[in-house]
Amino acid sequence: MIINFCGGSHCASPKKESWTTLLADKLDAKIIGLGKSGAAHEHAIKSFNSTADITIFCWPNFTRLYNKDYSLTFTTCKEHVNDNKVYKAGYVYYKYLYDHEIAKERQIRDLFWFDEKVLTNYTGTILHIWGTEVLYNFKNGNMAEQNTDKKYHTKIRPRANHMTYEDNIKYAAKITSFLTRY
Repeated sequence: MIINFCGGSHCASPKKESWTTLLADKLDAKIIGLGKSGAAHEHAIKSFNSTADITIFCWPNFTRLYNKDYSLTFTTCKEHVNDNKVYKAGYVYYKYLYDHEIAKERQIRDLFWFDEKVLTNYTGTILHIWGTEVLYNFKNGNMAEQNTDKKYHTKIRPRANHMTYEDNIKYAAKITSFLTRY
């Protein structure tokens, strides 16, 4: 069995105590992809691999900018504005050009296209997890739960995927139960 995690930091950790690894171990599955911390939704789309038996999407907030090398959020761009030109350009974009409603509409359009044109042809199991507000209801796949960031997010160290080890165990069990329903 092959499992692919696509999305942001909620599914980015390869640590043995992360829910992604715990889930793969429970399913006796090989992980072929993980999320990327600070990634935009385009990363989840680009990292989709149709050879996986199970794909779990952890959809990030629509406010993020896609870049293949950098994680660009308003916060990271502001914090690193003097580090390099990419962060500076991101900061200037957010300060002068960013439109909240347009960013939201763009993600909805992208997800509609991805659902209708790509996921329709996928034969594996799909699970969608929203870290924040649910912006799109997919025709293809099932939704596990929403608002995971608010429920499990912690600053306690050590952590994996923003969660304590105990919460990673609980979350892996929860996702296992969702997957066994389908």
